[in-house]
Amino acid sequence: MVVMDWRFWLESILRSYSLIFFSRYRALGGVILAATLITPSHGLFGLFGAALANLFAFLLGYNRQEIRQGFWGFNGVLIALGLGLYYDVSPQLIALIAISVFFMTLFTAWIKNFLAVYGLPYMSLPFNLVIYAAIVTSFGTGYLTPSIERWQLLDISLNFLPGWFNLFCKNLGAIFFTIHPLSGLLIALGLLIFSRLSLLLMLLGWYIGYSVHAFFGVNPYLIEHQYLGFNYMLTALALGGVFVIPNIGSLFLAAAGVLIAFLNLIALEIVLPYYLSSLALAFNITVLMVVYALKVRLYPSLGILLSANPVSPEENLSQYRENLQMWRRYGVQISLPFFGEWVVSQAFHGEYTHKDDWAYGMDFMIQDEGGKIYRGQGARLSDYHCYDVPVLAPAPGKVVVVKNDTPDNPPGQTNPRDNWGNCVIIEHAPYYYSCLAHLKRNTICVKEGDEVEKGQKIGHCGNSGRSPYPHIHLQFQTQPYVGAPSIYFEFSNVVIRRKDARVLVPRGTLQKDDRVENLRYDEAFERYFPAQFDREWFFAVRNGALSAGETWELRNDLYNNLYLEDEGGSRLYFDLTEGVLTVKKYQGRHRTALHLLAQTLVDVPFPAKPGKLQWTTQAPLDYSLPSGLVHLLDFFAILGIRFYLEIDNLLERTPDDSIVLKQHKRMVVQAYRWKRVLKVYPEPRQLMFRKGKGLAFMKEGAVELTLEKIKLRE
Repeated sequence: MVVMDWRFWLESILRSYSLIFFSRYRALGGVILAATLITPSHGLFGLFGAALANLFAFLLGYNRQEIRQGFWGFNGVLIALGLGLYYDVSPQLIALIAISVFFMTLFTAWIKNFLAVYGLPYMSLPFNLVIYAAIVTSFGTGYLTPSIERWQLLDISLNFLPGWFNLFCKNLGAIFFTIHPLSGLLIALGLLIFSRLSLLLMLLGWYIGYSVHAFFGVNPYLIEHQYLGFNYMLTALALGGVFVIPNIGSLFLAAAGVLIAFLNLIALEIVLPYYLSSLALAFNITVLMVVYALKVRLYPSLGILLSANPVSPEENLSQYRENLQMWRRYGVQISLPFFGEWVVSQAFHGEYTHKDDWAYGMDFMIQDEGGKIYRGQGARLSDYHCYDVPVLAPAPGKVVVVKNDTPDNPPGQTNPRDNWGNCVIIEHAPYYYSCLAHLKRNTICVKEGDEVEKGQKIGHCGNSGRSPYPHIHLQFQTQPYVGAPSIYFEFSNVVIRRKDARVLVPRGTLQKDDRVENLRYDEAFERYFPAQFDREWFFAVRNGALSAGETWELRNDLYNNLYLEDEGGSRLYFDLTEGVLTVKKYQGRHRTALHLLAQTLVDVPFPAKPGKLQWTTQAPLDYSLPSGLVHLLDFFAILGIRFYLEIDNLLERTPDDSIVLKQHKRMVVQAYRWKRVLKVYPEPRQLMFRKGKGLAFMKEGAVELTLEKIKLRE
């Protein structure tokens, strides 16, 4: 067995504290630990619980990274602090804490995997349920004495604080069973430093919860003596900025969640026996219910977007901005289900059949240059350009439904008894399915249970079902049955051919009469960007009369994320798949070439043939503004006001296989449908990529970056 060093255990303990506020900052964990140690005899119990929980998880062989990040320790902190407050110190209390923490570790393993099936978090449920078992057990023992003095010792007020803020600090500290207002004040200061949006949301939850209690005339004892108001704080935090991307919609969701938590809290306090407090159960029940309800929605309504990786609100916003162009529903990148160029014959909310619950569908046909969809008179199915043409899987997945026996209709006729005709339904992610309909009879070449890859042939275009003329119908849905309601979806890396240009759609929807095809990318696209582990790239950086050098190396982290790293340790994370380079994240110093590259480089395709492509993208301002100003803009973001860069891209692949990219950018502020340009950057950015060398040249203003040499790494 490998024994980790002291840094591993220190980090696991500190993050066990910070994770209670969904934060990964170790320093915040240190502040919270210090807040509990204002009464040392009490705070040491929490430290004991964190260390014990992490040790048990380590000995039982659970994920080391999860232990380091505090996922196994934070419930141990709460159990030890709770039992340490309830009972007088004794050897029996120490033993009860140890047994309870061990039980909690096993219970966490079970409930974690049980809720993962539904994509739900376990939060502090293990603490809540295990401490109930410990309290009930104590009634059958003779050496565990309830402690009254410890509670009275902590329950004081600070005269220099306003009365409402004294009460807020006590309820905030009560999360850690320390109702000394100085502890709550210290925690509030820690949140102010490390997560201002968390503090704002918790103040909002506190205010709404307190107001609702006053409105309904609820006994003030629950908030002013039991200090259960923290349920409203944590509910507002979780629903306003942790499990949901912070915006104006999440604020309303947080407020609604507090009202639901109010019902749960009052009901639990009445139903539970007098010797059991509801603790954080109202918060857990409310958040689990709301998050699950959001997961099974058909449409991302009210601007409420679930977070893929629940962390603090600031981290959530940062990740969302960094991945704004990478974001796809359920992580699925959708391609067109055919080879070559087709025409959209009916789009979303179409005039024929795409209505009501089935509004989000796309129909495709093949048109010749004259706009005709058939040869000759179109009297036979074989006259139609798209008839019997292969149909492809739009994304990888598992085939769950195959229907292959419906006859094709003669041109101009439909089958009203079988709307969908021959079809294939593919599961791409939990509750996310595609349906390809109106296929030709007996041409489907996959069966239920087959795993398919993106672009794999599944059948041929036909005219079965409610289809007067051959075409492909594509829709996405949350249920695995034929005829299920459709949901909104977007394509990735689609090219629209217009009279004067070829327009790339990195992510988006299509309109009726668009002539579209999948991006045809160079099969050797990886040679256009530094993507070899055994090389070093040396660049000359010039800024007016000043010049310097910079060296890049390709590396990957524990999760196999690729990044370029310079000699100063700055990192540029990127994705290079299916012929498109996407910058994901930058970490490190400003005023480096890597930092300059990260500012506006969002999506760069490497097409297979010479020609031009144009498109418009958005990029976050995280790397273009000082970090303090970015944090200030976070407050605007939660109110639905976005600041970002809008970039017009013009790319040309030259006959010598070089890729030349010009970018014109402007700073934009947008609030719902209102939009205004704040600044237009006068000079375009220019980049050049050469096959076999990668990035060869970049120029923005007075700054020039030139590749000098590539050397094999020793």
